Amino acid sequence: LSVESLHATRNNRCVSPVGIPRRFSNADHKTFNMKIHLVVVLLLFNSFFNESAHASNNFFLPGDSYFCASLIIENIQLNNNSDILFEYSFPDTPRSFSGYAGYQHLRWESVGMEYQKNISMTYELARLRKPPLYKEYTEYKTTFDNGDIILEIGNQGKRLTNPLRMFIYNENFEYKKFPLFLKYNENWVDNGKLFGFAKTFSTFTLDPFITTPTGIEQSWKYSQSVQPLQADCPPVPEESHHKRVLTPVVFTGDAILIIPLFDNLNDYFQIQKQFEFYVISKNGIYLCTRQDGVITESPPPRIRK
Repeated sequence: LSVESLHATRNNRCVSPVGIPRRFSNADHKTFNMKIHLVVVLLLFNSFFNESAHASNNFFLPGDSYFCASLIIENIQLNNNSDILFEYSFPDTPRSFSGYAGYQHLRWESVGMEYQKNISMTYELARLRKPPLYKEYTEYKTTFDNGDIILEIGNQGKRLTNPLRMFIYNENFEYKKFPLFLKYNENWVDNGKLFGFAKTFSTFTLDPFITTPTGIEQSWKYSQSVQPLQADCPPVPEESHHKRVLTPVVFTGDAILIIPLFDNLNDYFQIQKQFEFYVISKNGIYLCTRQDGVITESPPPRIRK
């Protein structure tokens, strides 16, 4: 149940004050069951008629040109040659009910101090442009006692709603030449078999960040020109079929890191629009601007403390 629907239930006096369990009356119980049945019907309707419901939820797949990570600044410890564990960040498209595939985490081994400092500085710069936004949440717990439903309020807090994304590419990725945010992975059908999916388009898709016809065409066109991310992928155990693989892929060496300053990545393929993004390499940080299809670099602004 959503927080909103539970708040609506509270307004109908079916929920006790914070921390005090309350039993539902028979009338409340019938109303509650009707709501559950309605939710189930809507979910089944969505699974049959919503195209996204027939696609897989993909983490990093072998052959992808990048690993898209949620940039959590607390994970950057500023210790020389330390390992950093990144978690995959899904596209903003609706998630489906057809299972998972791929590797959820990437471990970047022996990351030098300069990289770590540049990531931390870029995070601060990006947050000046995109301040963090939080949404309050409340967790609820339901138990059953002799046919009655008991509702309790659990943890409450704030959740970050606009995490920064960082795309980890090979060091030799030519971001001025090849379009950004495309996976350039033409082996995704074979990946479906690797992760236990049948070789059909209805159960396994690439789950791309870019869904425009132009982006899909260019991903295919340059798939032989852009190398996959050079990461070591552990074996896929049979029990991980249709599930995420929790053992991380391992990446070593230098990288090109792309942090976009815009939300809708599909808009990147509208040439008339201006876009800005940060690029981090072993040589430093650059603020890049794409205007009329041309990317220019400039030093990042200074942070006044």
